[in-house]
Amino acid sequence: MTPRLATALSFGIRTDTLSFTRSFNPVDLRALMWLNTWVDSDLLTSIEAPLKNKYTLDTFTQALANKEHEGTLILAPISNLKSRDDLSQVADFLFATKDTEVVVVYGIQRNKVLLSARSRRENIHLGLSLSKHFPGGQAGGHKGLAGGQILFESLGFEEFADVELKGEVILDTMAEHLRRIFSQEDLS
Repeated sequence: MTPRLATALSFGIRTDTLSFTRSFNPVDLRALMWLNTWVDSDLLTSIEAPLKNKYTLDTFTQALANKEHEGTLILAPISNLKSRDDLSQVADFLFATKDTEVVVVYGIQRNKVLLSARSRRENIHLGLSLSKHFPGGQAGGHKGLAGGQILFESLGFEEFADVELKGEVILDTMAEHLRRIFSQEDLS
């Protein structure tokens, strides 16, 4: 076991169990206790609370400027996504918004729409809802935390060279799909 691997596994257990507030068992606790012997605390801190660079701040700015808050749903398209890791940071930030039950942050990168989603709705399983709508392993995750890489073809578009010209249309189409999935009252 290396410190780097132990730190990654420890972070994974903490994330999957939402810091031991969701679906954990004694095996998770024993594994974490065993891994803690090798965990690099500084590395773990840098993963849990990464420093934000100027591109991440630009992503936050775009998300806040472009967000659509419809009832308990927030959709936040990012037209100029530099790093996929920024999506989860923005999703976590927006998820703390009062009276919000579902947040989806998404942007285009490498001819795909990448997304990160959060939910506190009891009547849906976020990962299953996304995987059902975007089959073939494009999206999925847990009940309250999910993500994906949606191929343009799944949105009705073929790959094309000039993403910037069509980017807004693709993001609008993605928003339509997400509204259809998460605006319904009775989801399971």
